[in-house]
Amino acid sequence: MTFPESLRAYADWCERNPVSQQEGIIYIYGQSAAQAKAITLADPHAKLALQPGSGDIMYLDQQFGALTVTHVLRKYDICNQSIKNNMVVSVLKPEFAELVRP
Repeated sequence: MTFPESLRAYADWCERNPVSQQEGIIYIYGQSAAQAKAITLADPHAKLALQPGSGDIMYLDQQFGALTVTHVLRKYDICNQSIKNNMVVSVLKPEFAELVRP
């Protein structure tokens, strides 16, 4: 079963069981930088942001009504390390910084 077919099967199950879950989050692991860039370009509402204290991962969120799809990314694929106020911080690589929307 493909990924889209799997999502349709889950949507069908939710329709048959309406009291099961009204809002939800689906986490998708292992996305590459290229996939993250393609998602961000294709979805004007996708949010790519650094989260303090999130370790070596970051998230790319897409909202589909009551469903949030969160892509879990490796921070080092999307960010460079920089020094700010004598601390090492992660900064989005230029090709991703230009895609960040308010």
